[in-house]
Amino acid sequence: MLNKKVLIIEDEIDISELEEMILKPENFDVRVVSDPLLAVKVASDFLPDVILLDLNLPKLSGWELYDMFRSDVRFSSTPIAIVTASDEGIDKMIGMMKNTDAYITKPFGRRQLLDTVNKLCSR
Repeated sequence: MLNKKVLIIEDEIDISELEEMILKPENFDVRVVSDPLLAVKVASDFLPDVILLDLNLPKLSGWELYDMFRSDVRFSSTPIAIVTASDEGIDKMIGMMKNTDAYITKPFGRRQLLDTVNKLCSR
C-alpha cells in the first residue's frame, strides 16, 4: 500500500519539524516547504493527499495560497488543513466562509494532528 502524502507549508522550522516527527513514524510521506512562492511547484511535483497550511507566511499570505490551490484544478479537491497560531475570530470566520477542511490552532497535540490528517486522508 502506498503511503499517504502530506505537504506541510510552514515557515517556522520548529513547527514543521514537529509535524514531521508526528507524521513520519505513522508512515506518511512528508514534504516541507517554507517558501510559499514555491509551494504550488512542490505540490505539482509531489501531488499530496493532504496539505497542512500555515496562515502567517512571508511573501504571501496563507489565505492567498489557499485560494491559489483551490483555483488550480489539480488541487481544487485536495483537503487543506489550516494550521496556525492565529486564534482570531476573523481567521476562523474566513476559514468557514472558504469551506476549509480543518482548522488547527497552534500549539496542537500529537493526537489532534494525527486524527485530523487521518480523517482528511480517508475522504
